[in-house]
Amino acid sequence: MPEAAALELDGFLAKLRGSVGAFLLHDALFEQANLDTVAYVSGSNQDGNTLAMANLPSGQVYTRAGSNIQVGSGGCVS
Repeated sequence: MPEAAALELDGFLAKLRGSVGAFLLHDALFEQANLDTVAYVSGSNQDGNTLAMANLPSGQVYTRAGSNIQVGSGGCVS
């Protein structure tokens, strides 16, 4: 990465002020599958390494390990 681009990126990250700022970033090195579905999160107060979902195909792998998923419209990052 050229130094000018690195300085611009460094400035952008500094403006986020740690965990106060948020942004969406597309990972161009990892091709995402089109995972459109009407599935939804089933239950509240979930934590840990699993996410209970409803309305997904039963007994099938929906996406491969390491895939990024988005729950919601993507209009807000939290």
